[in-house]
Amino acid sequence: MLTLNGAKKTGWDISILDVATGKPRVFLETPFTELGAALTSDARWIAYSSNESGQVEVYVQSLGNDGGKWQISTAGGGRPRWSRNDSELVFQSPDDKLMVVDVKLVPTFAASVPRLFFDPRLRAINGYQFAFAPDGKRLLINRAIEQPVVTPVTLVQNWTQGLGK
Repeated sequence: MLTLNGAKKTGWDISILDVATGKPRVFLETPFTELGAALTSDARWIAYSSNESGQVEVYVQSLGNDGGKWQISTAGGGRPRWSRNDSELVFQSPDDKLMVVDVKLVPTFAASVPRLFFDPRLRAINGYQFAFAPDGKRLLINRAIEQPVVTPVTLVQNWTQGLGK
């Protein structure tokens, strides 16, 4: 942990709130920026993005005592979301495409190489632009509609009067 004048210097960190007690506990407190945390349905695994490698990448970490941690993306990524059955992790690539990895959580963690899920032509905005439907069979995409290119039209009025001269 970096210190500056006796104070901790951290980036954006991740805390976990115990809803029953209303008390948060710090999960990650580093000099880096950790964002976009998502829990598995059993709350045993957390996916998040961090710039600890020098560029923003997606990581998965165990919430248990084993402290296991894995880098998921290989060429940048953020905004991870677990599928409803926790068998896939979808994330947004730096060029705003959706990437996917197959995930195995038990008995030990394993993830496939990231592959293109599809290109919904997202635009870079703050916040999540996709979410799985509760049945896991559909993906909700929130994206700006591209405006069509408008070609200007010139309207000439009374053009027939200029013909007689």
